[in-house]
Amino acid sequence: LVSQMEIDLETKLDWIAVDHYNTEHPHTHIVMSGKRDDGKDLVISKDYLSHGMRERGSALLTRELGLQTEAELVAKLERETGQRKLTRMDRILMREMDRNGAINLDNLKRNRPYYQKRLHTLRSMGFARHQSGGIWSLDDQLDVALNALEKSDTIAVRIQRAVRSAGLDRISAYEQGLFKYGDAVHGRLLKVGYDDELMDRRYAIVDGLDGRVHHFDLGTSYPKDLKPGDMLEIKPRSPGALGMDQTIANVAAQNRGIYSLKQHKQSDPKVSAKHSAMINNRIAALERAGLVQRFHGAAYSIGPDFIDRVDEHFGKAAKRSPNIIRKLEGRVFETQVRAFGQTWLDQQLAGQAVESIGSAGLGGDVRSAMDDRMRRHFQRGIVNDQDAKELNDNQLKLLQKEGMLHASLDIAKETGLTYRAIKPGDRIEGTFKRVHQTEHAKFAVIDRGREFSLVPWKRSLEKLRDRPIEITMSRSRDIAWTVGRTRGLSR
Repeated sequence: LVSQMEIDLETKLDWIAVDHYNTEHPHTHIVMSGKRDDGKDLVISKDYLSHGMRERGSALLTRELGLQTEAELVAKLERETGQRKLTRMDRILMREMDRNGAINLDNLKRNRPYYQKRLHTLRSMGFARHQSGGIWSLDDQLDVALNALEKSDTIAVRIQRAVRSAGLDRISAYEQGLFKYGDAVHGRLLKVGYDDELMDRRYAIVDGLDGRVHHFDLGTSYPKDLKPGDMLEIKPRSPGALGMDQTIANVAAQNRGIYSLKQHKQSDPKVSAKHSAMINNRIAALERAGLVQRFHGAAYSIGPDFIDRVDEHFGKAAKRSPNIIRKLEGRVFETQVRAFGQTWLDQQLAGQAVESIGSAGLGGDVRSAMDDRMRRHFQRGIVNDQDAKELNDNQLKLLQKEGMLHASLDIAKETGLTYRAIKPGDRIEGTFKRVHQTEHAKFAVIDRGREFSLVPWKRSLEKLRDRPIEITMSRSRDIAWTVGRTRGLSR
């Protein structure tokens, strides 16, 4: 083929080819240098790329294998009659449709029995209807419907193969549905594969904690370090403006194009603290994207074309990356049954975890591990009731304290510093220097000169990194922190 291309293009070609078996359909890639043998740019017309190469390849195969026999043509037509995707026969049928969507089989004298058989298949799928005699009508969106059916079947096969390859027994599987703000799936990554290798689009199969196996379109922009076994949170990316964006625009329109949460609460006194926090997070995201500008303090300038710009920006982002993916740490629950300290399983047992756990599939495995964890707690005397199914706040804090103690031993050995535990009623000052990650938990290390203390890490602590902070522990062992005084740290 390349030799014939060299004749057509009148130049020697510098090329390599590779056979790929990493998608549902084995295929070959040909990569060529962009230079001709005389050093000039290699320019190939679009028509040659679309049709010329295909015709040359077809001619070579015909010369190598000979013309299709009648038996081969019949077998090809027979295969097409039952396929659940758009076929060459469907395209011919669509061309034969009149303006009312009707087809007269009398116009298809050649291979008519096969077209009739195909129409019966389409009728069983709900895409065709027999009117009378040789007159049929087709769905006016037949090509769209069959392409969607093929995609659905491809997804089902991908999920089935991923589940089988992982040695799992799962009874239900789901394709990602329409965008719904706030929807999120938590689960274990089974596979990342190519959806479109040419465009570098990938897909992911996730064994969800909700008991279902999910298929997600990752697009072309996704975390490149994903690997099977990772625990993930995946939620759909907004394809445009959200309802809260319209709320921001409405409040700004009432205040000469300026939005602030204070003005928002004045116009709607019933706005909740949770909704206020969501608005703040959204404003921060919009500011990072350059869609709003800080006017003064916590007030923002909102332009008259704000909604249109948000639609355009997030629409493009959703095409590149339809889903937002976040790796979840400390979710390898199989090793947490016998672990010391507070684990994610304990947070589930105390009702403090955000993930919803199903009763089947991976969710069922987690529930089984939770039962084993409670039996372990009873054996260690952390719970007194053998039939207990939940942990209370005090038991959770006791496990947290135990986890800090184990982590402190590692840090003390590493740094030579002395660990000072924070006790109920304590108020200490220090500097948040770094994060210590254990297999099941994450702690903020508070440097206090020759001593250090530990507190459970939270995302909100990151803005205080390398700053003096003051930490207090209430009598109920609740921990709070504020920016510390700058006059010096107490020892």
